[in-house]
Amino acid sequence: MAASDVAKRTVIQKCKFRPLARLVQHKEARASIGHWMRQGAGDSDALTAEAARIRRKIADTDFEAEVNEHNAGYVEAFRDICDQLAIPACDMEALAGKVSINMNGLDVRYAPDLILKNTNRNNVAKIGAMFLLYSKGKSASTEEALYLSALSYGYLEDAPINNGCESDKALCISVCAYSGTVHPAPGNSKRRFSNMMAAGATISDLWPAIPAPKNARLA
Repeated sequence: MAASDVAKRTVIQKCKFRPLARLVQHKEARASIGHWMRQGAGDSDALTAEAARIRRKIADTDFEAEVNEHNAGYVEAFRDICDQLAIPACDMEALAGKVSINMNGLDVRYAPDLILKNTNRNNVAKIGAMFLLYSKGKSASTEEALYLSALSYGYLEDAPINNGCESDKALCISVCAYSGTVHPAPGNSKRRFSNMMAAGATISDLWPAIPAPKNARLA
């Protein structure tokens, strides 16, 4: 958000013209951890077994084997910190269907790993969402985590998927699967969300005029 104009244009260019090389994804690890948490986050041995299952999957290429190894490592890293997570008592659900946020002309996919709900002492229904973050061997960026949590808080205030529940900063969290740090939505979440909406308008305006990288070979 605080990048220079040149850096912002470079980021947009990389999003518009994605490399043809395949990138390692952590979809299976995130799905496995989300399922484990929805089932009550019981015995962590289940995570050990899930990591072993992913690692044993048949891979037809070296790239597929690498993806399996990365996802297994993700699950094992989360297993090692799962007992220290400071998450408020709540019900956990999978996000129903595909959701996108229109940020002033820019459609951004909203795909948290879990939807979190509880009821406070005044019998007010609250809602939030959890994003898992993982970078092998190091903690996730605090700023990235705070912006994701703020995104959830701002979006869920008026989103149809809140079903009448109030967005709650304590339930809008980003979790580092490496360190176990839980980042709730900060006090300035509304300002951060407004900044993201403004950035969406800027990106939407710039998108058509962003050229392909020098010497790019377009498919």
